[in-house]
Amino acid sequence: MALSAELSPLRLGAFFTLGMLLVDGVDGLLASRLQNLAKDSQRAEEASRLLGWAVVAVALVLALAELGGVDLEAFALPLGLGLFGLLVSLRLYALKPA
Repeated sequence: MALSAELSPLRLGAFFTLGMLLVDGVDGLLASRLQNLAKDSQRAEEASRLLGWAVVAVALVLALAELGGVDLEAFALPLGLGLFGLLVSLRLYALKPA
């Protein structure tokens, strides 16, 4: 919020959009490669399934928190980093020979 007082709304929006493109692009690339590995490897299939359940669990927790009026803003960064770490870990697990 400190930057919003110093930058124009257009520039702030552009920075936000570029950041989202970068982060979501890398995340989508890693997830899609994990899905493609699942065709050939049992480990990759397990990792892909775990990733799917993790996405469902996080979405459910976020929905229940919103319904319950719980403010999760303080947990946004650790949660995002944790999910990204899980994705990278699952990718490494899938690449490891059985």
